Amino acid sequence: MFELADAMLCAQGPVRSPVELSLEPEFRRRHGSVYGALAHGRISGSRLRHLLISLSAQPRAGEPPWVG
Repeated sequence: MFELADAMLCAQGPVRSPVELSLEPEFRRRHGSVYGALAHGRISGSRLRHLLISLSAQPRAGEPPWVG
């Protein structure tokens, strides 16, 4: 899943199918593993949201905080 995410983030343009991500240099596995990762991988939306919020930059003095 990590390599699939890296390939998605590094793709130079729109991706029409998951297998296209296997052509990106960041994806070092075989194209069949794309569907395996999608079928068996799980991402907790709430845990990911909390992680991203914890990594976001704090507002500067005088700026309102990000509301999400």
